[in-house]
Amino acid sequence: MMLCGGNCAKILSALSAISIIIVLAHSAIHLLHTDEVTTAIVDGEHRPRSRTLFEMPSLDLSPPALSMDNDYPYSVIIISYHKTGHDLQMDLVDYIVNEFPDIGPRLTEFGNKSPVKRRRHPAYIPCTRIGKHLQTGTITVQHAPDLFCTPDELVDILLDIGARKAVYDRGVKVIHLVRNPFSIAVSNYHYHAQIPTPEPWVKDQNPCDIEWHEGDITDTFADMVLPTLSKAKYDSLKLKFKGQFMSRGDFDAIRNDCLSLYQTRGELKNASFLTHLMNYDPPEGLRLATAEMMIQGFGNGGDILRMANNIIKLKQAQIKLNNNPKYQASNRGLHIYTMSLDDFIAQPGFSALKFFNFVLESLPVPQIRKEEAARRYWQHYQDKKINKSNHITHNRSGDDVMLTEYLRQDTVFGPSLIRIELLVEAALMEGKS
Repeated sequence: MMLCGGNCAKILSALSAISIIIVLAHSAIHLLHTDEVTTAIVDGEHRPRSRTLFEMPSLDLSPPALSMDNDYPYSVIIISYHKTGHDLQMDLVDYIVNEFPDIGPRLTEFGNKSPVKRRRHPAYIPCTRIGKHLQTGTITVQHAPDLFCTPDELVDILLDIGARKAVYDRGVKVIHLVRNPFSIAVSNYHYHAQIPTPEPWVKDQNPCDIEWHEGDITDTFADMVLPTLSKAKYDSLKLKFKGQFMSRGDFDAIRNDCLSLYQTRGELKNASFLTHLMNYDPPEGLRLATAEMMIQGFGNGGDILRMANNIIKLKQAQIKLNNNPKYQASNRGLHIYTMSLDDFIAQPGFSALKFFNFVLESLPVPQIRKEEAARRYWQHYQDKKINKSNHITHNRSGDDVMLTEYLRQDTVFGPSLIRIELLVEAALMEGKS
């Protein structure tokens, strides 16, 4: 003790100050300030990230033990489309269930898979049959649902069909995973124009086929989407266009462009969709792939227009429900949170946190616990990127900007895609307000 002499007091004071700093740094993990950011390299670009959430020293962030005893008061459904987050929706289900088993929603018997077929609906009502699988206290997924019924019918499907509603049921929460339509188109083209192709249906599908079949009924995809998309004004989203959002002429022009490219050249007369994508130069291959994603509604296509239709229809259903005294009296609601896959790619941790906040809103969950779960999701996403998951888009050719601009300037595809882009942005802005 005598060796430090008069410096002892100074040393002890310094150690005390250091201890205070350590305590403050440890507690600061729960302060997720979006205006205090540094940069991280994500997908080859500098992106903002939190100094507190992703740069703190390693902590014991293991999730709590699994419990099935909770009274989560909502049914939760995550909706996605091709290239807007198919794998992401399954990851989000797994994380919310495993990270918050004591207070969040639990799995249905279908796990993180969709309980009903994608892009299908019964002949008697043009809407998904997901309603019968919505149960209070559970979370489920639906990839590429058909929502072509009326807003009133959709409210009934989501809120009233099925008997598995608890007395404390507060309604339905919908997480709607969308994406900029140009990003969908370019990502879809790159994804399928590969050898080997990640999905074998590309070898068999006719990209220009617009017919829809259910039993003895044959319809067209245009007849399903245009009743919603042919308006000039959408008060529910505060959008107004000079002309129709999409006319039958717009739809037919896309199909005619598709027909001009598919099986029309000598060496491709009997070739598959995949062979066309592999043999066409990018502009023509991109047009063919984008046509399939817009007008081919029966097989694995049509999701760009399906997404646009569903953004509008969900909002219309929400307004109908909010104005219905029946649901006002029971305090049950339809809560919609529109999220962008582009945001998840740029900032996976922040986006996961927003998802947790929405699902667990008004429940007694400490914010730091949600932030720790978001940090674990961020690390999971980084691991998937390192392992080159097939469902995380990697632009190997580096031509995304060029192809996007090509589509934007194209007289057939550009006008419709630009209007859908505005629709997506309006839905996302509403979620941020």
